[in-house]
Amino acid sequence: MTSQSKEILHKFNTNTRGTITIMFAFGLLAIFSAIGLAIDAGRGYSAKSSLQNTLDSALLAAAMESLKEDGDYQAAADAFIKNNWKQKYGATAAPVLTITSSGPGNVKGSIKVDMPNYFMGIIGFNKLKVAAGGQVNMGLGEVEITMALDTTGSMKGSKLNSLKDAATLLVDTVMPENGDYDNVQIGLVPFAQYVNVGTQYRDESWIDVPEDTVKKGKYKCWNTYPDKKKTNCKKVNKTCTNDGVSYPCKKTKCDVKKGKPKKKCGTSTSKYKWYGCVGSRNYPKNTTDSGYGDQVPGLQNTWCSSPLTRLTKDRDEVLTKINGMSASGSTYIPSGLAWAWRVLSKTAPFDDGVAYSAMNGGASVRKALVLMTDGENTRSPTYPTHNGGGTAQANNLTAKLCNNIKETGIEIFTVTFEVTDTDIKNLMKSCASNSDSFFDADNGAELSAAFKSIGASLAQLRLSK
Repeated sequence: MTSQSKEILHKFNTNTRGTITIMFAFGLLAIFSAIGLAIDAGRGYSAKSSLQNTLDSALLAAAMESLKEDGDYQAAADAFIKNNWKQKYGATAAPVLTITSSGPGNVKGSIKVDMPNYFMGIIGFNKLKVAAGGQVNMGLGEVEITMALDTTGSMKGSKLNSLKDAATLLVDTVMPENGDYDNVQIGLVPFAQYVNVGTQYRDESWIDVPEDTVKKGKYKCWNTYPDKKKTNCKKVNKTCTNDGVSYPCKKTKCDVKKGKPKKKCGTSTSKYKWYGCVGSRNYPKNTTDSGYGDQVPGLQNTWCSSPLTRLTKDRDEVLTKINGMSASGSTYIPSGLAWAWRVLSKTAPFDDGVAYSAMNGGASVRKALVLMTDGENTRSPTYPTHNGGGTAQANNLTAKLCNNIKETGIEIFTVTFEVTDTDIKNLMKSCASNSDSFFDADNGAELSAAFKSIGASLAQLRLSK
């Protein structure tokens, strides 16, 4: 090889090494850019997923707030974002939220945030814009709700007022004023020792009520004391009992002088009148919602709670009935359970609810029974009346009814209010459809929170986008 040829070959080899070096450098840059793009894109994808989850929860919070007459859905969403979004992935500022509402329970919104690029900033792409959107609608599907509410004597005063507030809150949640709740029906069953079905049903085939009568007794004489006088009256401390609950009280004690007796004679009369109260059919019919050829017994000269309210779409009617509840009598929970079940049923005694076959396991139509009590069973059946004191028997009947009701697909929510007895708490826990459907309220505020939570779960707020 000539010296000239060697020189040409040397120059070629030198130029080739330089080209390869340049090509290798560009190759590394491309590889690192691809890796950087993948890392930044992955961070962006994670941030978008987190942002979407945060927005969905904020929209649900806003939708719940929009159900209130004076609710501020924007503030509720902003507060949720503030309290739950953390400066993840290096975000330099909180996300920007835009939200609107087309009516109670219906909100939509979008959210965005700028994320700094760790690698792509090298080639001029400093920020990655991450955004998400969503919408919540209320009222998809049909809902039937019956509230079985303890209105026994132990509920008198502030406790009954708290119950009225809580029940009203549930109604406002699922039937918001000026909202669309045409697919919601609510029934109400106040209960104590008995349930009042309403005197308008006395001639129905499923009930047996004797005719109201006045019976004359025998002619007899007795002493009266027209000159009786009371002196030295004073208040003394006593222990009183209301629905099985003892509490300190005061009673008036006086010295009594009867004076001379005066004979009076006449024929006594006894009145027998039905006020709408019903007792129980013999076991096991008292734990079922069928076979009404064996009629429900109407009880004369028996007083009970205000009449039950059948399933209705009339919000004002339900609220009026709640406000009109009064407290008296002893506790027999099976009575409230049985009639709340019957209110939800399609069969006799009432037929306002849809058939169980339309529920499709709860997917199409939801039926819910809300049971609230402030204490243990203090009465048990002495068929057809409830004059017994067998708490264990009444508890067993309560458990049997709960199981039979749940087998139909009805959801049961239970609430105990200022209850200290462990047995009744455990009974209510097992009666509920699941652990999240049992609430133990120690005061009026917690009672309202429980009913609000139940209403929220039944309002069917759903993410639609």
